[in-house]
Amino acid sequence: MIIHIDDRARPCPGVERAISTTEDILRRGQVLFAAGELIHNEREVSRLCSMGLEIVSVDTLLQAATDSPMMGHSFLVRTHGESQAILDAVHCLQMLVVDTTCPIVKHSQNLVREHVQSGWHIIIAGKKNHPEILGLMDLISGKGQVLSSKEAARKAELDTRSLLMAQTTVSPELFADIRKILLGRCQSLKILDTTCHFIRNRQKDIRKFASNHDLILLAGGLRSSNCQLLCDTARKVNPRSYHIQAPSNIDPSWLKDVQSVGITGGASTPRRQLEEIRYFLENYFSENNPKGLKNRKGGKRLWWTLKNQNNKKR
Repeated sequence: MIIHIDDRARPCPGVERAISTTEDILRRGQVLFAAGELIHNEREVSRLCSMGLEIVSVDTLLQAATDSPMMGHSFLVRTHGESQAILDAVHCLQMLVVDTTCPIVKHSQNLVREHVQSGWHIIIAGKKNHPEILGLMDLISGKGQVLSSKEAARKAELDTRSLLMAQTTVSPELFADIRKILLGRCQSLKILDTTCHFIRNRQKDIRKFASNHDLILLAGGLRSSNCQLLCDTARKVNPRSYHIQAPSNIDPSWLKDVQSVGITGGASTPRRQLEEIRYFLENYFSENNPKGLKNRKGGKRLWWTLKNQNNKKR
């Protein structure tokens, strides 16, 4: 049995920055609030909450009075950005803003502002209720269009000053399909490909990685658009590809007749979560077939390593 963690699997720079910033603030003992999940990884958000991060609902924040416990403390702008209504509420509460908006999302926000002021009609390819989309639509008072499918693109309202953009984590294939349909209907369509280059590259990487293993386990938040997209891409190459949140989600039946397991993650998945899965599999296979467990390069048997480590702990 070969167990291999994807060498290219790591959090995107924006997520790494957000996590690092949050940890630094909490370690200094400061009170820090956020309006919803910092990133789309429930386990990582839970870890940050155990360090002191306070998650409040958007409604709670918007309805907070000036005598609220949040008054004067720090507020974390999430990687996907926040609506102006939330930022206004934070200002009224005299909170210190800690902005961890992804630089690529911020670039999209600036493009929207610039083109709205110039009279362009904004069309965004993405998910209507995604936090990033909600923030972008807020900048144009909800007057733009969000297209989530090819069917929606066929029905979209177009004019001579229509501009197509993308949610940064939208599927490159979906963006290409929507672009093709809209161009067929409006040759004057202006197009700005605002999909994240990190996401695009991971799409390419995952295809090769998935083809090299019998089984693929992709770790990440269950609500993560990026993880869902990566797993769908992997599944096209390798049907035995599964999106999991933790080792406890692994179904033993998936491991039947498997000689090689590839472990990978999404843009919000820290390395430690991939290592947890590897450790779980090493223990599982050492108990069920100790002589067959090897590392990626076919070297030493990992069950001996685990056995020695356990003996040292005793």
